[in-house]
Amino acid sequence: MSKESNVTFAADGARLEGYLRQPEGPGPFPAIVVIHELFGLNDNIRRITDRFAAEGFVALAPNLFSRPGGIPRFCVTQMVKAFITASVDQVAVRDLTAAVTYLKGLDAVHADRTGVVGFCLGGGFALLVACASDEIKAGVSFYGRNPGRIDAVADIQCPILYFYGKNDRLVRGGVPKLEQAMRDHGKSLTVRSYPNASHSFMNDGRGSYRPEAADDAWRHMLGFFREHLTGSSHADER
Repeated sequence: MSKESNVTFAADGARLEGYLRQPEGPGPFPAIVVIHELFGLNDNIRRITDRFAAEGFVALAPNLFSRPGGIPRFCVTQMVKAFITASVDQVAVRDLTAAVTYLKGLDAVHADRTGVVGFCLGGGFALLVACASDEIKAGVSFYGRNPGRIDAVADIQCPILYFYGKNDRLVRGGVPKLEQAMRDHGKSLTVRSYPNASHSFMNDGRGSYRPEAADDAWRHMLGFFREHLTGSSHADER
C-alpha cells in the first residue's frame, strides 16, 4: 500500500497543486517529479504516479495549470501554440524546480536522489528542468520537444533517457539534433524508439496507447531510475 494525498507547494510566490504518492514506511525513499502532458494532471498521470510509489519512489505530479495568472488552460490546439514560448518555459522551469525543492524537504525523501520524468509537453519540460537544476540526478523524457536553444543541454548534469515512437512526426525530426548536441557536450543520453508507436504511446486513456511499447518503456525507465537513484543496476522485469 502507498499513501495518497493532494498537496500544495510554494512556487515563486504562488501556490501550486500536486498529486503526491509515497510508499508505506519511514523511508527515506528516492523521489520522482512526474510532469503531465498537454491534457493536464489527469487519471493517466495519477496512475503513473501511483505505479512509481508502488515501486518504492515518492512521486509528485505537479499541476502546471494551477498557477494563478501563469500557465493557463486552453483547448489542445491553442496549447500547442502557446507552449512553444520562452516565457512559458521559464515559468514551467521555476515551478518544477519548486516541486523538486518541496520533495527534497519531505521527511520520507532521500534529498540527494531526485529524478524527473515527463510526457509530451512534460517531456520537453523534463529536459528543460534538467538543464536548469543540478539537483536532478536522472531525467526521462517521453517524446518531448528539444530545448529551444539546443546548446542548453551543455548545462545538464545528469544522465537522460529519451523515448519516442518512430511514427511520431511531432518529435522524431528533433531526435538526431538532441543526440548530436548531447554528444558534442559530453552528456549521457540513451534513446529508445518503438517502430509501431506514435506520440503519446504511454497514455492508456487515448487511442495512441501501445501496450507493448508502454510496458517495455516502463521496464527500462524503472531500471534507469533504480540505477541512478538507488544504486541498483538491475532493471525491473515485472
